[in-house]
Amino acid sequence: MAHDVDHLLAQYNGEIPPECEDGETRCNGTTLEKCLAGLWYPWEENSTECGYTPNGDEGAIWEWIKENAVWLGAGGAAVAGVLLLIIPKKKQK
Repeated sequence: MAHDVDHLLAQYNGEIPPECEDGETRCNGTTLEKCLAGLWYPWEENSTECGYTPNGDEGAIWEWIKENAVWLGAGGAAVAGVLLLIIPKKKQK
C-alpha cells in the first residue's frame, strides 16, 4: 500500500486524521499489517498470526472459502438455475 507525499504531509498537518495508532497490527487476509506513522503497511505475508498454515492444511482452505463465500454462493445459484432450465420436466398424468 503506497502513500504519496501529499497524503503524508496532509496527515502530518492534521488535515487528514491518522488511519491507525503507531504500533497497532491487523490482518488483511493472511498478511499481517502494521501501523507506521498513522498508515497501514504490509508487515508479514503468510503470517501464522493471521491464520496462515504453512502446510496448506484446512485452515488456509477455510480462510479462502470465507473470503470467497459470496462468489461461491452466486456460482452455485447460477448452476442450479441452468440445471432447472435444461432438465426436462416429467409430464403429470
